[in-house]
Amino acid sequence: MHWTLWAVGGLIGLFLLDRLLLWVERKGWLYYRKRRPERGAHGVGLAFLEMYQGYDDNRRIANEQRVKDATIRRTTPPAPPTEPGSPTK
Repeated sequence: MHWTLWAVGGLIGLFLLDRLLLWVERKGWLYYRKRRPERGAHGVGLAFLEMYQGYDDNRRIANEQRVKDATIRRTTPPAPPTEPGSPTK
């Protein structure tokens, strides 16, 4: 008897969860059973794409700076050697 109550309670819980998910789908917050997502970047996918582009821009800027620094190091002539005992600036 005790396990049947658990089984009936579980079925009722699953039914209520299904109803909740269908309601959320009608609101347009989730694709669940009735509707399929449209092709292309929509909703959450578009938000992730925007976040990635921001991250990608930061990587691009950092790489450009790294290349610029390496170019400056290669093109700048080395400082002339100083003699021991000479005053430094």
